[in-house]
This record gives sequence, C-alpha cells and structure tokens, in this order.
Amino acid sequence: MELFRKVCFCFILFFLSLFGFAQYKVHFVINNLPAYTQTGDKIFLVGSINNWNPHDERLALKWENGKPGITIDLVRGKIEYKFTRGSWETVESANGGFPTQNRSIMIEHDTTIQVEVAHWADHFPKKAKQSTASRNVHVIDTAFFIPQLNRHRRVWIYLPESYASSGKKYPVLYMHDARIYLMRPQVHLENGVWMKPSIHSGQTIKRSSLLASTMVQKKD
Repeated sequence: MELFRKVCFCFILFFLSLFGFAQYKVHFVINNLPAYTQTGDKIFLVGSINNWNPHDERLALKWENGKPGITIDLVRGKIEYKFTRGSWETVESANGGFPTQNRSIMIEHDTTIQVEVAHWADHFPKKAKQSTASRNVHVIDTAFFIPQLNRHRRVWIYLPESYASSGKKYPVLYMHDARIYLMRPQVHLENGVWMKPSIHSGQTIKRSSLLASTMVQKKD
C-alpha cells in the first residue's frame, strides 16, 4: 500500500510539472501604428520575458501584410511588456511623449494578442527637465548595482526636516520606479503643496504626504 501511494505521488508530481512548464504559442501583432512610422522600421518586443532589453534581436518583430508581429513560446503565467524601436528613447508612448504603463497578459493557452501603438517617445521634442526636488532630497548613488537585474540605477533618498538634529528613528518606505509616479509632469503645485492625480480613484493626493513617509532608518 505504501509503495502504491509513493507511485501515485510521483505520477502526480510528474503531471503537475508538465502542466506548470507547458509552453504556449503566443502571437503578438500590432494592428495600428503612428502614421509617421515607416514600413519596415525595426520594432522590438520587450518585457519581463527578456529582462527588459529594448534591443533584443530575438524579439524583433517581422513585417507581414503591412503589420509587424512575432510568435514566441511562453510558459503559463503573467507577463508584462512594451514595444520599442530599439531603445528606451524610442519606446511606445502616449500623446505628448508621456510614458505609458506596462502592458500585461496572463498566458494560459495559445493566443493572439492584438495591440495598437499610439506614439513613439522620440517623435516629440525633448523638453528641458526642471527638478522639483526639495533640499531634503539627496542622491546617495548615481550607479547603484542591482545584481538581480544586472543593471545600475540612480538612488534618491528623502529625509525629514529634523533628521540631522532630532535623534529620532524613522520608518522606511522603499519605492520602485518612484520617478514614474512622483516626478511626472502631471504633478503640480497647489496652495504650496505638491499634488498628483490618484492612479486608482482619479482623486488628488498629496505628494508631500507620500514623500514624508519615505524616510531612512536613523542609526544610533
């Protein structure tokens, strides 16, 4: 009886492993492109499937019948992705060149994903960037290495007004890609307080209240 249970258990694990690692054919096709896109322009699929490499030749789309597309094998699960023309300077964008959120899809079977690209970021003139950082914002590393992503990132820190003199300990809030959510042009000044549209409710939230909780633990 014990042997029978072990054999059944092994079969269950075997079939679960097959199910978990099954690959599906996923076809990406861009139905509509900006009118200024040239037929034959090299377009790349980029995302969590290739460590966000914007110029991965393995994921270069091929033009067929006037539309770029690509078919790849993917395992079951959620992926995030975007399209570029070879760099982050030429990534797909919203009107005005503003960044768009990552596209996402749950892969569960063979499927065709049809998308539209509104604009490319490099189509719009670059505007001089004006820093809105207060005196309490500091750059602690211009090229902090992240081994899990095999890339470098600039790291900012926001300290409370009394950090240097209070002797207090403060909680820490780590924000990934905070520049996207806190440094966008949509952020504006209202009655002396930084405001930004809420991503979820459309209501306005105080940027200062977000930054106030982005504090570093003070050591004894």
